[in-house]
Amino acid sequence: LAFPQFSFVGELDNGDQVVGYSANNLVALGFESLKDIFESRPKLNYYRNYFSVENRLKVAYHLAHSFELLKACLYIHADIKAEAIYINIQKAQCAIIDFDSGAVIESEYDKPTTWGTCQDWLAPEISDQYAKGLTNRNSPNTPIPVNVDLFSDAWSVAIGIHQIIFTIHPFSFLKELSKNSFNSLQREKIKLPSIPIAFAFFNKSVKNIRLLRWYQAFFKKAITPNLQGKFRSTFYDGLANPKLRTTYTQWKITLKQALKTKLKR
Repeated sequence: LAFPQFSFVGELDNGDQVVGYSANNLVALGFESLKDIFESRPKLNYYRNYFSVENRLKVAYHLAHSFELLKACLYIHADIKAEAIYINIQKAQCAIIDFDSGAVIESEYDKPTTWGTCQDWLAPEISDQYAKGLTNRNSPNTPIPVNVDLFSDAWSVAIGIHQIIFTIHPFSFLKELSKNSFNSLQREKIKLPSIPIAFAFFNKSVKNIRLLRWYQAFFKKAITPNLQGKFRSTFYDGLANPKLRTTYTQWKITLKQALKTKLKR
């Protein structure tokens, strides 16, 4: 729904050269970005109370299906974030925007130098490249080279699927998202949703501890064991080894099975 339908070049009456594209107005079609929904307390409460788990699974399924299509086209989005995913709560639909930072590659092993913005859905290896570039550049205006690939998209999509279902980032309980915190998670063999309060990088605020308790109960009750396993493996094994991240096809199959299980209940 959000993919540009056509692009154009032209000239205004005053002689100015312009470029542009045509696309659907998602807001007019009843869509809102995940960011707008989750940063507004009334909207978030409505989402949590009235947007059923079944509908969340449907949206997550279509997100995975969309990226399966993009991967088949050898397209890397490179800027997947809450602002780039729009949800129609009434129809349980999603749409993706921000295609301008992406790249069409010739081989699935290509790693083009392109990315969007610094945000918390970025794959660990992308954040690491950015941090190193930020430290080593000669001046504030020096571009920071960052290489992305199909696996870095897979991490961001997994974050999106998790946030669509649970309304929170999987690592929102930590004080920081960094190489140190991720290394510690692996060193101590911590897998979702079993995050110990004693973990060095855990945010020990009362509010965060309550959120963790809610999340752990919801994680075990709301989704199937197979889906639980996909989150655990992606956010543990896939931290250091991008090839071990759940593929879009695997997400589709698991989400579809989880949806059937929910509907049977």
